[in-house]
Amino acid sequence: MISICIPCYNDNPSHLVESLMKQMDSVQEFTEIIIYDDASQQVFEDIPHPKIRILRGEENIGDYAARKLLANKSSNRYILFLDADLGMAKNDFLKVYAEACHTNYDVIYGGICYCQDKPEKSQILRWKYGKSREEKKNIPREKLYECFVSASFLVDKEFFLSITENQLPNIYGSDLYLAAQFKREKASINFIHNPICHKGLETSIEFLAKSKTAVLATYILMKDEVIPHDHRPIQRAYLLLKKMKSTLIISKTISYLEKYLTRNLLSREPRLLFLDMIKLNEYIKLARSKPENSLIKQ
Repeated sequence: MISICIPCYNDNPSHLVESLMKQMDSVQEFTEIIIYDDASQQVFEDIPHPKIRILRGEENIGDYAARKLLANKSSNRYILFLDADLGMAKNDFLKVYAEACHTNYDVIYGGICYCQDKPEKSQILRWKYGKSREEKKNIPREKLYECFVSASFLVDKEFFLSITENQLPNIYGSDLYLAAQFKREKASINFIHNPICHKGLETSIEFLAKSKTAVLATYILMKDEVIPHDHRPIQRAYLLLKKMKSTLIISKTISYLEKYLTRNLLSREPRLLFLDMIKLNEYIKLARSKPENSLIKQ
């Protein structure tokens, strides 16, 4: 049997839950939906139904801790984690996951998709990044850990709790830590093309800030020896520049151009290459300053 667990912060999951309930009527493997409201500022109403539980926190603990809490509260062997800002893209979404569950992988993820139509200008960067970098129909086996996205994934509860004993601060980038733990524990992992639609787009300003925070998480997880030095493309780019003894000049060049790069990223036609450049510069600066932060707490 499978529990659906939805961590929620400042999103209203009501439409997602309504769509899930319609599919649950014909997919008996799914027996409950548990929602954790992580001290949202915009509180959504209770959803009265015997298969739905809503837990509400008084303090914002972040996505990683919310998933751990939900896992501990769930009743079944398997958990389907879903983000709250998703919309159903397929009428057989739950059925496909239920069938995949019987293949006995530790982790199965189905991917996400984005609307075909461009959103308003303020959200184009996040939409374009998602369409270009996150929408996938196939993932090579050697890239399964690197391409993992936690918006929609099914996991064995006991396994999930065993790899999330450490504590992480409330920081953007917990996907990276989870994927690293999957790889470290040699989890059997599989990608199936069973997408769900990402609806909650951040503004370009918010996404740019979160992207920089994710770079910090990447660097510190590398320093904590949770991920290898070449786990992510940004790390491999840095190592290549370091080998060529070009990190300083590249960093100075990107810093000089950063206002122009940022202006483009906030425009109607953002170039993802410019986002990559800004993120690379953040990583170079972190590598030079060598902060002593640690994300992992025992």
